[in-house]
Amino acid sequence: MKNKTALLYDYLFSRGGAEKLSMTLTRGVEGCDLIVGMRDVELFPDDDLRNQGGKLKVLTGYNDRKGWKTLKTMLTFVLNPPDMRDYDNAIYSGEYAPMALLRKKARAKRNFLYCHTIPRAPYDLYEFKVKQFKGLKKLAFKMMCLLIRLLYGPSLKHVDLIIANSENVKRRIKNYIGLDSVVINPPIDTERFKWIDQGDYYLSTARLEPAKRIATIVEAFKNMPDKKLVVASGGSDYDSLQELAKGYDNIRFTNWTTDEELFDLVGNCIATIYIPVDEDFGMSPLESMSAGKPCIGVAEGGLLETIVDSKTGWLMQEATPDALVNQVREVTPELCLSMKETCIAHAQQYSDRVFISKIKEKLEANLL
Repeated sequence: MKNKTALLYDYLFSRGGAEKLSMTLTRGVEGCDLIVGMRDVELFPDDDLRNQGGKLKVLTGYNDRKGWKTLKTMLTFVLNPPDMRDYDNAIYSGEYAPMALLRKKARAKRNFLYCHTIPRAPYDLYEFKVKQFKGLKKLAFKMMCLLIRLLYGPSLKHVDLIIANSENVKRRIKNYIGLDSVVINPPIDTERFKWIDQGDYYLSTARLEPAKRIATIVEAFKNMPDKKLVVASGGSDYDSLQELAKGYDNIRFTNWTTDEELFDLVGNCIATIYIPVDEDFGMSPLESMSAGKPCIGVAEGGLLETIVDSKTGWLMQEATPDALVNQVREVTPELCLSMKETCIAHAQQYSDRVFISKIKEKLEANLL
């Protein structure tokens, strides 16, 4: 009799790395069900989800209000989690889904956590985030952070094994939660991120959120009108960043793209730029490398694990517009082209096949 397995994830509302991993894992582990708090049916239509291994279950209706979306998802997992007692394996992922483990009915025979990161706003990004609010919004943010701390840490005590997506996240788990973990890096689609050609633009694919520092990238290219930038993503900063780039024809925003559009943009760029604050791991640089494109990054967090400086990209010591201008000026199309094969070879270590093999090994090793 085959083991019954499910992956539980917060919500499907953007086509980011964690969402891609959820889809990869449910397709790679035979018969794996996918349980999510909510989903955006426009970004994740039924046709997108039919090829996954098992069944899809959505716990609550979608709401696009940023604060309420988070609170609603969290409370759904805490107060009305799915019944997991008939499952052999439950793989929890995301920041709020693991909170379901506070309820006995949400615990399978074996419970795993695949940790992209601990919730960053209440922990390592607290001081960075709290400065963005004033008055009642600041008070509400602080109360939300307190609630998350009260729920998240205790929920992880019911996990049999924590799998961190990077050494960086492993350190966060130990520093803030006090628990040990093992590392399995997330996969990238090495079959579909392929070299196509070398166009005339640099590319940013990070979500448009403050911690991703897209404003820094935009400011840099405002100072380089001879260099083209394509920002291929969406997020809460979309409108403000468009306003910041207003009047600069060398900067183009696509908002969220289809997978095919993203593959095309990555496959045709000169190089990619990815400079977030202490990134968990950084799948975007590896997707870039899979297509033979080096990545300009910053020497922080998980990028120290994914970018080999001066071989598959560059690690700037500071993420400022001036530093980025200097780096882009040095990164000629000819230099990027010369790094093509090294980039592709490096990315192959992070294929879906390698990831699924390591996950299955952990599932089988923990059979009772």
